[in-house]
Amino acid sequence: MQDRTTKVYNYFMEIVIQMLKSARIIVNTVESFEKRVLNPILDGLCTPGEQTVPRIYSLGPLIVSGDGKSSGEVKPE
Repeated sequence: MQDRTTKVYNYFMEIVIQMLKSARIIVNTVESFEKRVLNPILDGLCTPGEQTVPRIYSLGPLIVSGDGKSSGEVKPE
């Protein structure tokens, strides 16, 4: 990500710009585990100028079992 001439870097930056235009962002994590990361983002320390940060919702952990089905899946009887 340090090489700003790569396609990966440009793609990442496009995604970040689109996320900042969102009304909300859903993150697959537990907020209490990620406070050190989420707090600076929510406090506006990771955005340029007066850019506001969309509301971030921590929804997780969402996991997939070994058979590819979600762990919370309800099986019909």
